[in-house]
Amino acid sequence: MSGREYAHFVLSQYPHSTPEHFQNLSKIFDLDARADDLIETYSYGMKKKLQFIIGICTQTQHVLIDEGFAGLDFETSLLTQKIYLTYKNHVLSFSSRMKLISLLLFPIISIHFHMEH
Repeated sequence: MSGREYAHFVLSQYPHSTPEHFQNLSKIFDLDARADDLIETYSYGMKKKLQFIIGICTQTQHVLIDEGFAGLDFETSLLTQKIYLTYKNHVLSFSSRMKLISLLLFPIISIHFHMEH
């Protein structure tokens, strides 16, 4: 199964998902060129990118990101942080139902919760 097929399958299970954001985020994370390749050919970091993108696009009330930066190169980690900070402020413009919870575990443990009350 390709990354695009997997994203389509997962997002089709969520009634409020935003597949159009998958395409945009895939471009930002340089995953669009490999979106039609089989997932088994992806590196660990590429699989993490795919998971992060799909998680954002599901538009569920809660998104749990555990060790979200593990396996990512430095540049992608910075990009993910920037996207996270951007989406944490704007994710509610996608859906007023969505809350974002992320648990990031590193050797230096940091736990971030972002919930709108």
